[in-house]
Amino acid sequence: MKLDVKQIFIGVIVGTILGAGAAIIFQSKTNSRLETQNEIMKSRIEHLEERFRLTPGLKVPSNPIDEVVDTINSEKRTNDLAINIDVIEGKLLEIVHNQQRLNVPESTGPADYECFTEADLETFIKNREAHQVASALKMDANYIRSVIELANYPKYMQSNVLNNINIPFRKTWGELNKITPEGQTQAGQEAELLIANAIVEQTQMLLDKDAAELNRLISN
Repeated sequence: MKLDVKQIFIGVIVGTILGAGAAIIFQSKTNSRLETQNEIMKSRIEHLEERFRLTPGLKVPSNPIDEVVDTINSEKRTNDLAINIDVIEGKLLEIVHNQQRLNVPESTGPADYECFTEADLETFIKNREAHQVASALKMDANYIRSVIELANYPKYMQSNVLNNINIPFRKTWGELNKITPEGQTQAGQEAELLIANAIVEQTQMLLDKDAAELNRLISN
């Protein structure tokens, strides 16, 4: 078969043009992404420059880009901590509510035999039942693991968690404006709070211990 030099020459030219076009399109997309990233970086740097300008005595970093990267990484770590601490708080709150539900009978009606009374509360306090409930949790591996997880966080985060779980299980009938098993008598709610207080106090004491001692509680 005789080769047509003219056709070959045209084919080479067309191929070159198509290749150059594809390269231009690829470079255009790459430039677009870079421009977007540069705009984000520029915005970050402008924010930092404004912060340094408004804060007397604050040293401006020699490399603003490094400061931007550090800020982004710091924000990510803070977000991760916040997500994880919410999970731990949820576990501990569930433990507190379970103990309140199990150890303070529900109140279904106004009669003494139907609800948790002031006399029941006096007996509850006299027998130190809240302390016993909290102490028994030392044998609960799920509770101890949650305490160990919480121990890895800063003190202020630990305090926030302990404050948030120190709550009753049910609202009072007065708060609900009706007598219902979904609520509790005033005496019953006080008993629930005593349980929450005891668990929180014990948790704080455990957080002050070293990790090895906490791990021994699980292995025992």
